[in-house]
Amino acid sequence: MWHLLPYALAAYGGYQGYKGAKQSGASGLGRLFGAGMGAYGGYTLGAHGLNTMNPGAYRDFAGMSNLRGFHKYLVCQQQEQEQEQE
Repeated sequence: MWHLLPYALAAYGGYQGYKGAKQSGASGLGRLFGAGMGAYGGYTLGAHGLNTMNPGAYRDFAGMSNLRGFHKYLVCQQQEQEQEQE
């Protein structure tokens, strides 16, 4: 579940960046820039915070940067759950 933290913080940061840019009276491009910077900041903080809490987790998270890595992660999780149930 922790592997979703950077994405959640990126979404929240993007929302707050857009909202802040809109309140300051920025144009359409300014709002998009604010959203992009907020999302980047949230993602970066989430990824590094994840690494701080659990040093091995960021390596696992970085390995999921493509669909093949994510599928591999899901298969491993499923196998671990099946082994625990036995």
